[in-house]
Amino acid sequence: MATKIFADGPSDTLGRSFNYAIVDKSGPEPHRVIGSLSINQVAPYPEIGYAVHPDSWGKGMATEALQLMLKMWWALPRRTLCKNDIPPNGIERVFALCEKKNGASCRVLEKCGFKVIGDYCYGEDELFVFALEKPQCPN
Repeated sequence: MATKIFADGPSDTLGRSFNYAIVDKSGPEPHRVIGSLSINQVAPYPEIGYAVHPDSWGKGMATEALQLMLKMWWALPRRTLCKNDIPPNGIERVFALCEKKNGASCRVLEKCGFKVIGDYCYGEDELFVFALEKPQCPN
């Protein structure tokens, strides 16, 4: 958990974290933790990560947890940005990385509205880079 505390980024995020446990309330063991979900970094951009125990794969729990976390993330108050902090085209986005061979996790991100914007290799891992734009407020 110590690695999930922000050590760099905007001063108002230092020493903070944005982590959640995913709990299965419907299974045979009530309130069993079956995964985690977090904003892994905020600088230079917010990046989401999640993990779910294999016993709980394919039950929609990662999708549900990610949808709820995104709803909370976008609802957080925003600070006034410096000129250098304004996102390209003024559009705020959040990012996620996913191994290309992990089709189920790619589908979770796609169901939550993420789009593939690139790919790269990290050691032996071939990864997709996903992005999700902040939803526009209805007029």
